[in-house]
Amino acid sequence: FEAGMRRNWMKDYTVRPREYRGDQFPIRYLEPRVPANLRAIGYNMYSEAVRRKAMARARDTAEPALTSRVILVQDKGLTDQPGFLAYVPIYSSLHTPSSVEERRKLIQGFAYSPIRAYEFFGSLFSEASRSPDIGVEVYSGEGYAKENLLYRHEPAGFQGRPIHHTDTESLSLYGAGYRIRFFAPTYSWIVGSAEFLTWIPVVGLVISMLIFGALRAQLTMAEESRAQALEANRRAERERLLSDTGRVLVSSLDSSKTLDEVAKLAVPDFADWCSVDVPGPDGDLRRLSVRHIDPEKIALANDLMRRYPPDKDAPRGVYHVLRTGIAEWARVIPENLIRENAKDPEHLELLLDLGLKSYMCVPMSVRGETLGAISFVSSDPRRLYDEEDFRIAQEIGTRAAIALDNARLYEEAQREIAERARVEDQIRELNASLEKIVEDRTKELRATNLELEAFCYSVSHDLRTPLRSVDGFSKALLEDYGEQLPPEAHGYLERVRKANQRMDELITALLTLSRITRAEIVRENVNLSEIAESVAQEASRDLPKEDLQIIVQPDMIARADARMVHIVFDNLISNALKFSMRSQPQVVEVGRRAGVFFVRDNGVGFNPHYRAKLFAPFERLHNPKEFPGTGVGLATVQRVVHKHGGEIWAESQEGEGATFYFTLS
Repeated sequence: FEAGMRRNWMKDYTVRPREYRGDQFPIRYLEPRVPANLRAIGYNMYSEAVRRKAMARARDTAEPALTSRVILVQDKGLTDQPGFLAYVPIYSSLHTPSSVEERRKLIQGFAYSPIRAYEFFGSLFSEASRSPDIGVEVYSGEGYAKENLLYRHEPAGFQGRPIHHTDTESLSLYGAGYRIRFFAPTYSWIVGSAEFLTWIPVVGLVISMLIFGALRAQLTMAEESRAQALEANRRAERERLLSDTGRVLVSSLDSSKTLDEVAKLAVPDFADWCSVDVPGPDGDLRRLSVRHIDPEKIALANDLMRRYPPDKDAPRGVYHVLRTGIAEWARVIPENLIRENAKDPEHLELLLDLGLKSYMCVPMSVRGETLGAISFVSSDPRRLYDEEDFRIAQEIGTRAAIALDNARLYEEAQREIAERARVEDQIRELNASLEKIVEDRTKELRATNLELEAFCYSVSHDLRTPLRSVDGFSKALLEDYGEQLPPEAHGYLERVRKANQRMDELITALLTLSRITRAEIVRENVNLSEIAESVAQEASRDLPKEDLQIIVQPDMIARADARMVHIVFDNLISNALKFSMRSQPQVVEVGRRAGVFFVRDNGVGFNPHYRAKLFAPFERLHNPKEFPGTGVGLATVQRVVHKHGGEIWAESQEGEGATFYFTLS
């Protein structure tokens, strides 16, 4: 705060006293800028009890408040003249807050005036009204103690003479109490008539007050009648403006045209100037409309805007309203403010030529977004915008924002409709080409399926026929000429037969995989526990039962194809038994947890880095001499699971067994 004040107002600005830790209301500005007043700037008035009491009263009541007797800061050490201060609260809201709690929350500061008592009362009791025979004393607060004395006037002839006549009056004004005492000395030649003489000034005062009261009442009634007529006329103009504005704003969806009509309606009955501005794409102002009672001034305003564009970061003005969405209202535009904001003498001359007297700038805000701003300016000092004018201006801004938003939404809807029509045309074109693609792909797929069926038939018949011949002749050779063959030949023939048998198993596995790929699944409620137990019994028939444990969780029900589920368990359980045959005991577990089925064993496991190869055809993670197999079983299992819309994966560590998980959607 101090840095900002030093930068913009006074280079050595300092808040004081530094040791006070309560609320801070330092003096920011004080006019006139004479040396005595400059001494007071920066003083935190809330740090002193008498001032704090009046400030708190003004804040809580939303009324002016006077202090009791104080010594002004600018007079300390220079004069003993007492004084008092008048405070008016300023809140950070357009309307006065209704409750004490809101007033304390929204208090922004105080406008105040320091008053030197002797100068103030001396001007009230001027030489023309002073009596040479009457003295006056003014006290602040209760009683007539010396520390409460604000002012004393004693005519020159009173010195040394006893006071005989006194009269006192009490006055309460803006929360402060005052006592006024009039006094006169004893005159020897009229002591006997003292009681009569006392009534002379009183009667004269009463008569004067009656005459003054009658004249004041007549003037007040005339002024009130005139003010009521003017206010009624202004109220009618405001309501007519609101009505006409509402009618114009709903008459068209052309935002530029309607906002220009609004500016036209405001001039001349509500404003001498009216302009409408919206932010452009680059952040600069785009003026949609400007109207003035004198058309020649419009060219002047446009020239002024072009030659002296407003500062985007200014703390007031249209840019500030657009940036913050907060309306501005200056009931009176002081000439010194215009001079401070002028950039050069020519700019000042142009500004003064515009004749700016009163000003309002309201945002056009809707749904939390400021779409633009409307400015109203009066050049007539007799028409200064009041609180009701400000309310009307804000209502116009709100209605204009709604109209502007409706026009924008309409334009967006039109663009969206056009874009949707374009997209629908594209979709129709894509659908037509997609149908052609699907038709071509279907033909290709049918041809591929026919070729696959022919290949499977060829594998099943053309490959197996020579294999059977090889196996048969090898067997006949052993049976018929076995005794004539050396042992080494016997070994060769056995290896031929084993290779032939492995080839036959591989062909069978490939045919199974092919059939599953082409087969349609038939879902039904299947008891997977029964299928797993049947497979386990068949797979373990020739295995020793002493150290073998096969655990199957009961009542595992799912909607699936029973034949294909049998293939899944046949491969997984057979693999589990094969890779755990060296474990003591040998344990295989089949179950379900949280909708996921699993087959677990305590066998040799596998290296988890190679799990991606598990389900690829012909990929093997173990030596086929130790663990024989075709390398197609897990690929077949994966095809079955995927045809059911599920997933399959495995977890293992070498030497710690393996667990295969799968789902059936």
